[in-house]
Amino acid sequence: MGFPPEGSSARAVLVKELPLDVSRDNIEERFSFCGKVTDLEIRQGLSSAQAVVVFDSRTAQMAAMLLDKSEIQGRRVRIVSSPVNWTFPDDDDAGGDGDGEDGWGE
Repeated sequence: MGFPPEGSSARAVLVKELPLDVSRDNIEERFSFCGKVTDLEIRQGLSSAQAVVVFDSRTAQMAAMLLDKSEIQGRRVRIVSSPVNWTFPDDDDAGGDGDGEDGWGE
């Protein structure tokens, strides 16, 4: 089963370059002002973590996109539109730009 759940990628964001020790609560708290978080998955890499955050509306997703290049736990993160079926790269190249060339898709 892929993530985000089928039909929800338009309401989701991919958060890249998260600290390895980031918690679910930390992410939910950071995005709470955007709207209701309905689903969340965190994946750990070698040097950073990434998460897909699913919201209850497209408006909340667009608000979350405004947090691109903000900090979570003192680390600057990248926030892009969620891919339809998120896969984590084997080499942990967390610096992908969401253009589909590095395994992240759009």
